[in-house]
Amino acid sequence: MPRVVVVGLNAGRSSVNPWSSGLLALKMPSVRPGDFLLFRWFGQMRDVQQFPNQQAYDICDFTRADPVGPRRFFGLDLYLVRKEEHGKTLYFGSSVKKECKKGVKAQVYVR
Repeated sequence: MPRVVVVGLNAGRSSVNPWSSGLLALKMPSVRPGDFLLFRWFGQMRDVQQFPNQQAYDICDFTRADPVGPRRFFGLDLYLVRKEEHGKTLYFGSSVKKECKKGVKAQVYVR
């Protein structure tokens, strides 16, 4: 059965994995193909983009990143983990106002 793994701010529940500087990758659970990542935030202009690789993620290079959803003041963007992503690490971040360099990014392993 597919799960929904929430990545977001101000949720106040243990099932939510907050965007946070340098620690998010350690806190994020692994996901399976068919699961959903739900990116959520409130009160700040943000977007969610998927990086093509770890190098782009590490330096917050959005040149070849794909948008998961549009820029907006609050958001709920849903990402379906695809079968062909099995065994890979997925990389996401916000391209707005250098948010990525402030830690608004996430990496998730697909098991």
